[in-house]
Amino acid sequence: MKITTASLFVMFIIRSTTAAFATATRNTRPSFSIGTRSRTTNIIPKASNKKIHQLRSFSTILLAAGGAVVTSTNGGNSSAMAATLCEPDEDGHDYEEGAETISMPFAEEVIHTDTYNGVTLFAEEIDSSHTSDPSIFAEALQNALTIWKAEGRKGIWIHIPTSLSHLIPVCVQNGFDFHVVKRDHPSLGMIVTDDKDDKSQNREGTLVLSQWLPDTPSRLPYGPTHQVGIGALVLHPSDSTKMLLVQEKTGPAAARKLWKMPTGIADPGEDVADAAVRELEEETGLKSTFDSIVCFRQAHPTVDHRKSSNAAAASDLFFVCLLRLSKDYSIDHHEAQEEEIADIDWKSIEEYASQDLWQGSPLYGEINRIMMKAAQQVDHHQPLPDAFVETKLPVGFRPGTNSLYMASKI
Repeated sequence: MKITTASLFVMFIIRSTTAAFATATRNTRPSFSIGTRSRTTNIIPKASNKKIHQLRSFSTILLAAGGAVVTSTNGGNSSAMAATLCEPDEDGHDYEEGAETISMPFAEEVIHTDTYNGVTLFAEEIDSSHTSDPSIFAEALQNALTIWKAEGRKGIWIHIPTSLSHLIPVCVQNGFDFHVVKRDHPSLGMIVTDDKDDKSQNREGTLVLSQWLPDTPSRLPYGPTHQVGIGALVLHPSDSTKMLLVQEKTGPAAARKLWKMPTGIADPGEDVADAAVRELEEETGLKSTFDSIVCFRQAHPTVDHRKSSNAAAASDLFFVCLLRLSKDYSIDHHEAQEEEIADIDWKSIEEYASQDLWQGSPLYGEINRIMMKAAQQVDHHQPLPDAFVETKLPVGFRPGTNSLYMASKI
C-alpha cells in the first residue's frame, strides 16, 4: 500500500488527539459522569491552574477552570445542567466527599435564549419560591451564572418589574448593571378598559439589567437611543396658505407664547403616520388621514443627560407630517385638549414662520421654507410631490408588516 506524506500527517494528528483525550479522561475518570439535570450529576475536579481547558468528545464539552461546570450539548445547544465541584487534596487528588452540587435553579420554560448565545429572564415568570426572598434569589442567580458562563453564554438580560424591585440589589451585587427602563403600553399588549378609575391600568415600569459574561469587552448594544416625534402640518381646506396652530398650557413653547403645529411623541409600537393622526385628534379633536412626510430632523443632546429631563437625554427624530382633514370636517369642529392645549387657530404660514423664536435659526428657517413650499404645491387629491409616502408591506420571512416611507416619485 502506498503511503503519502499527507496520509502520515493525518495519522499523526489522529494519534496525538487520541492520546491527549485518553490522558485527560484517565486523569479525571474517578471523579465525573456526564448527563443532563434530569439524569446524572456532572462531577469534575477543581483544576490547580486558572486556565480553561476544553476537550470535545462526541456530545460533551468538559470545562475545568478552578471548579467550573461540565456541560453536555445536543447538536451544539447546551441543555440545563448540574455539576459537582470537587476540592483536590494536598497532592492534587480529588475526592467526591463534601462536594457541592450546582443545579440550574430556573425552569427551562423561563430561560429564553437568543441567536447571539445570550439568555433573557423575566422576573415575573420565575417561580415565586425564588423571587419572594432576595437571599434565595441571590443563590439561584449565582448558580445560574456559573452554569451559563461554563456553557459559553454571552449577554445575560434580566427584566424586573416595579413589583419585584427588591431583586434589583441582588442583580447589581452579582455583576449586573442598569441597561434601560421600559414602560407597559396598550400597543404592546397591555389590557385597557374605559374605566378611568381602574388602577390596574397604571403602567408598571420594568428595569432591564444586563451582564456580559465573557472576559472580553462587552458587545451588548446600548439601550434605545432615539425618541420619535411628529409635527402635524394641517392646511386649511379652502385656503392652503393657512395652517392649523395651537398654543400649549405648559412647557417651553407655552413660556414663549409660541404658536406651533400640534406635536407629540410616538408611542411604543406606533408608526409615524399613526402617531401624527393620533396626536392631531388628541390635541384638537380633528380627524384626519396621513398624506406624507414633508421633511424630518435629527437632533442629539447638547447637555449632560444626567442633569436633563428624559426627553433631552435621548437623540430625537422629528417628522413633519402633512395630514388631510376628513371630508366631514367643519372649521368649528376643533376642540382644545383640556390638559395640554390653551388655544387653537388658523393662521397664515407666513405669520407662523415670522415668530421671533425662528428668526436667526438656519435650521427652523429651512423647515419653515419647506412647509411653505409644500403649501404652494399641495393638491388635495394627489400625494405631495417629492415627499415621503407610506406603504405597509408584509415582512414575508416572519409574521407582521412594516411601514415603508419612500419618495412619492420613485
